[in-house]
Amino acid sequence: MAQDFYNLLYNGYTGEYQLMSSLYRNGLDALRPPADMGIDVVSLNLKQQLEKPGTPPETFFFQVKTAVTTVSENPNRPGAFAVVEFKLKDSEVDLLARSRDRAVLLRVQQRGRSAHRRVRGAVHLFLA
Repeated sequence: MAQDFYNLLYNGYTGEYQLMSSLYRNGLDALRPPADMGIDVVSLNLKQQLEKPGTPPETFFFQVKTAVTTVSENPNRPGAFAVVEFKLKDSEVDLLARSRDRAVLLRVQQRGRSAHRRVRGAVHLFLA
């Protein structure tokens, strides 16, 4: 297969596992569905349910989009900027819009950074 395919695949996994790590850090369980159904990550409050019987189940569904881009610095203003385009299929938008327990995570990481620095310097946008 073409190298671009693998780059897209693994960049996407990076965003999904970064979200899962954040969910675990906040006391939620997270999983990736085994089949591509338009949802990349599912979170559950399983720990809370096991610790406190009677706790109502909470499940959230996430679509994760990850972009790798070059970040440019502008000497005339502080900080840096990048132009990024995310694409969602109509079916993905329809699936996300059906319920309030669904969100999209847009993740931007800088091209050429090591894996550790990518995670620390990534920008995340949640749209619910």
